[in-house]
Amino acid sequence: MESSRYFTIFNIFEMSNEFLNKVKSQSDIDEIVELHQRFLQLLVKNCLLKNKYFQSSIHEVFGVILEFCDTWRKGLQCRLSLI
Repeated sequence: MESSRYFTIFNIFEMSNEFLNKVKSQSDIDEIVELHQRFLQLLVKNCLLKNKYFQSSIHEVFGVILEFCDTWRKGLQCRLSLI
């Protein structure tokens, strides 16, 4: 069990380094977004997909992010309507 945990951590580290190097070489925002999407897909597929704890954590984090985005957007719309 311990060796698989270390392998997972190493795999995440290597994928992160590769992702950061690719992002640094890009200047187009669309390419950066595409790289980011591919990185997240690989991260979930290779490292976290089989672990139910990580799956539930990711779902909770995404839920909080979406709630924040909705609240932020509503606040911006309210502010813009006052201008």
